[in-house]
Amino acid sequence: MSFKIISVGWNCAPFIEQTLYSVEDQERDDWEMTIVYDRSNDGGEEIIENWHARHSNFDHYHINPDQRFAVRNQYEGIRSMAPGPDDIIVFLDLDGDRLAHPQVLERLSDFYADDTLVTYGSYQPVPDLGTCQPASPFPAHVVDENSYRAHILNGGRTSFNHLRTMKGKVFNAIPESYFKWPDGRWYNAGTDYTFMMAGLELAGGRYKFIGETMLLYNHANPHADNVEHPEETGACVTSSLQKTPLRPLP
Repeated sequence: MSFKIISVGWNCAPFIEQTLYSVEDQERDDWEMTIVYDRSNDGGEEIIENWHARHSNFDHYHINPDQRFAVRNQYEGIRSMAPGPDDIIVFLDLDGDRLAHPQVLERLSDFYADDTLVTYGSYQPVPDLGTCQPASPFPAHVVDENSYRAHILNGGRTSFNHLRTMKGKVFNAIPESYFKWPDGRWYNAGTDYTFMMAGLELAGGRYKFIGETMLLYNHANPHADNVEHPEETGACVTSSLQKTPLRPLP
């Protein structure tokens, strides 16, 4: 088991290094990280290239020639790391989100010590404007019925939030079509939903809600998906929620 950290961003140069430092500061060193940056106009590419040159333990980075958006970038970035079934994939946005303390990966290892396949929670917004919804467990009947998509479509609470993680065997079982519109175009937004709905379904109840703070969420980024194009985000999320639920893994 090792950690596969995926970190993608766009136009977030002022915040990139604080994300990377939070990984470098981890007490565990059994991690691999892939950075994907959409072509921007803020000098972020140079920051990433210089960081990689100075820090040999940051394995891979990709600078896209155009804007491909977070869903495709996360999916293809994870694929490039070829996660094994027991590897733990950690989703860490490059726009200033930070692992909350140097023991985060160690704590995740503890949470995955049994048959857990997916985890999420908890985070602290910085600055805390009082508008971020905390993570919480899903209702027991939703877990038993594997009805996460229907629950949210029908107005139920979206319980998952940062920090999101899943085993490699879960990610590897998600069909690529679950990240795309029916006509084959990649979703441009709604990445949290596309990954977590499928992940929770495949986990079949083998997930954990983590109540302790695992991530510091940068609330100061003006280019977050839901800020840049809220209507597109809503449309992608709705389309994702309408997909057929996946059967739990054995």
